Amino acid sequence: MTCDDFSDSQNREIGQLRNKITELEAELERARRQVTNERFEKERMSQEVRRLSDSRRSGAITPLNSRSGHMTPSPSSHVAGLSPTR
Repeated sequence: MTCDDFSDSQNREIGQLRNKITELEAELERARRQVTNERFEKERMSQEVRRLSDSRRSGAITPLNSRSGHMTPSPSSHVAGLSPTR
């Protein structure tokens, strides 16, 4: 093997390794986004469970406002003078 052949072989290998690094970095970024989304969903579900638990204790189950993530007071809680977060 000549020096030029060896150099060409090394350059090909370096290119392949750079491509592999790019692929692995993209895969890592996808995994990070997935974990972030799953954490967000887990927290949102935990908040919903707490809200339902609190509502059940107070006797007033209220729908969750899907846009803002905030509770919408039920008419019965206003009539009875109950807070939906009790």
